[in-house]
Amino acid sequence: NMTPSRPLTHDLFKTFAHAFSVQVEEVIIYNLIEGIFFARIISVLDGKKAEIDSRTSDAVALAVRFKCPIYCYDFIMDTAGVNAE
Repeated sequence: NMTPSRPLTHDLFKTFAHAFSVQVEEVIIYNLIEGIFFARIISVLDGKKAEIDSRTSDAVALAVRFKCPIYCYDFIMDTAGVNAE
């Protein structure tokens, strides 16, 4: 629980989004090609949805900060998932 002296990039984005009433609803990890994951951030402003292409690491970092769900297609989990058992 360390607090940096200046906002980190993802924290800055969250502050910016809240200042303009942009909501982040969910993150979707939608593809895996040659070991590279692809993600979209689903956001809403004034009832209008937007899907924003993103690096998966950035999308996950924002999902954690916005406390929104992260979804992933089964074929990606089958290919890259790790069994916790």
